[in-house]
Amino acid sequence: MIKTNNLNIGYTQKGDSINIVSDINISINKGDLIALIGINGSGKSTLIRTLLKFQDYISGDVLLNNKNLNKYTNNELAKNISYVASKLTEQNNITAKDLISLGRLPYTKWFGILSDKDKHIINNVINTLGIEKLAEKEFNNLSDGEKQKVLVARALAQDTDLIILDEPTSHLDLPGKFDLTAVLKKLSKEKNKAIIFSTHDLNIAFANAKIIWFIYDNILISGTPQEIVQNHNFRNIFKNSSLSEQEQNKIISSLY
Repeated sequence: MIKTNNLNIGYTQKGDSINIVSDINISINKGDLIALIGINGSGKSTLIRTLLKFQDYISGDVLLNNKNLNKYTNNELAKNISYVASKLTEQNNITAKDLISLGRLPYTKWFGILSDKDKHIINNVINTLGIEKLAEKEFNNLSDGEKQKVLVARALAQDTDLIILDEPTSHLDLPGKFDLTAVLKKLSKEKNKAIIFSTHDLNIAFANAKIIWFIYDNILISGTPQEIVQNHNFRNIFKNSSLSEQEQNKIISSLY
């Protein structure tokens, strides 16, 4: 679905290109559940924004279904990639179902008229995620965990092969974290969706993801959870940490 070739990402400052992550060579296939990890400021959000075409990359290539990402219109991109932001914004006077229905906007365009097919997709998404009891409730009256499920449902209603989530568990309590991650794992397996989610929760990432993307010191390494945790560079996750080596070893051993 997505493949990058020697991708360099970052930003421009006073006419100079500042690389945050260099020489990224990764690929994403249907059914992949990918956890993106790294310390704050390592480049996780920059990578997500780049893959979503929210910002330009410095050099290299990003191919979506063998077509350069920059050649997609916004509407074409919305039919291929859906996005769930980390911030739970207020949505006044709208029910959960109506919010989920907005996922069909790339197909209904400005008219916003839902076809029978659109309604079937929306109802199927609600049933798949088991949120029937939330459908007619005001979005702002839901708990953070319920809101995140509704936002995932909106992304799923968008009917894209790739879903990207920026720290989806950051606002959730422990049961909510595991509940939402179980939903993502189910979608990747049963719906054959490729899903990328960034997280600081190592236990969530290593217990559920098929692939880990680990960013450190301006590079990205990709591998299975076992491959990443056995990589000697993985200790960079504790860079600038006050944890002792013994405490670090204990955390790392818990990820096996």
